[in-house]
Amino acid sequence: MHSGRSLRSLSGISAIALVLAGCGGTGTGASASPAAKPSIFVQAATPVPNDSTPTLAASPTPAKTGGFTLAGKAFEFSGAFIPGWYWGLASRTNDAKLLSSAKQAGITVLHLMPPLLVAAKCGVYDQTEFKALDLFLDQASKQNIRVIIPFIHGLAMTQQGHGALTSSYGIETLIKDPKFKACFVSYMKAVVQRVNTVNKRKYSADPTIFGWEIIEEPISGEHNYPVRPPNVTLYEVRQWLDEMAKDLKAMDPNHLVGVQFSAAAIDTTELDDSSRSILDTPSLDFLEIEDGDVRVLQTERSNHLYDSAFKTGKPVVLFLSFTGLSYPDPGQSTPNDARLAKACSDLAWQATTLSAEFTAYQKKGAAGYVVFSWRLPGTTPDPIDRCFSYSTDTKLVFQALQKINATLGGLNSPGTGFASVAP
Repeated sequence: MHSGRSLRSLSGISAIALVLAGCGGTGTGASASPAAKPSIFVQAATPVPNDSTPTLAASPTPAKTGGFTLAGKAFEFSGAFIPGWYWGLASRTNDAKLLSSAKQAGITVLHLMPPLLVAAKCGVYDQTEFKALDLFLDQASKQNIRVIIPFIHGLAMTQQGHGALTSSYGIETLIKDPKFKACFVSYMKAVVQRVNTVNKRKYSADPTIFGWEIIEEPISGEHNYPVRPPNVTLYEVRQWLDEMAKDLKAMDPNHLVGVQFSAAAIDTTELDDSSRSILDTPSLDFLEIEDGDVRVLQTERSNHLYDSAFKTGKPVVLFLSFTGLSYPDPGQSTPNDARLAKACSDLAWQATTLSAEFTAYQKKGAAGYVVFSWRLPGTTPDPIDRCFSYSTDTKLVFQALQKINATLGGLNSPGTGFASVAP
């Protein structure tokens, strides 16, 4: 995912693999857990742009599916990701235009890049950033667009610019350092208890917020870390997520709580054990998972992670991006820049493929869809977004999103009240 304006874009560009290091490294206060497995690193698959007849990967019928409701009605949404450098940076007028253009595309939920709110000292927050978020939420409320807000990005926090929550070891420090964990909990509390300076509405009482995400990309590809991957197990991540979700719900009982994964696979044996799987973390309400390499339309790569997510019974939101297309082919170490360049220059392929992914994941039981990424019309995409940045100006993709909205029909109507999980 993308986190931090200084770091810029980090989403699927950085993590089409999930690494879980079970030995070595530092960190204090480790909790007891089942024996860890060795580190795993899964290469991205190799979709071929301009293939007009992608083969839909075979998928078992989900054992269970979950969905969202709003005001007692089923809600299956079309959404988009908003990088921080596209919102809240200039004026309230630009926020309004950005939201209005998203609404024209049929987008009813926006996933924001985590705001950079934490200063160098724990408990001190950047009020300028907070006010930018206040303005954005106020405008979203007026447009009747819901907003997903993550607290932190697991890879981006290893870089400079994240204040007191910066750590070279990412989520390992959040899990194993008691003081660092306490700082994170106090940060969550400061956000949910904030009173919007524009409309005087407390965040925890604002239905404009669709839900919170504790963390995006808890573990990234091992090559992305400045020192080494986090020394944590799946079970330790699960236990920490469950603890954080309980803490968050105690502070704010009104909103859903989820997590976002930017990974193509996790060790299958661990996933099959529901008592240890991150996906089955008891206190999480929903899961958001990125497909960054068109995995769902391939037959040569496993969709086990996604199918396992649907079997949990939790609502599953699919984050659709093409940022993993440059990853090396299986068995190779050199990025496939030619494939990326070909996809970048072909909006027709992007539009067709997004539509096909939507259809495939809807058949699997997805509860929502977030497209990477949406920007203000008339602006130039940030180079690091690798040209997968859309607006009303990108007509073919804009029209594809409108067709997705038409397919969803009344299911994509945000209605009123707080989001909840269908019984």
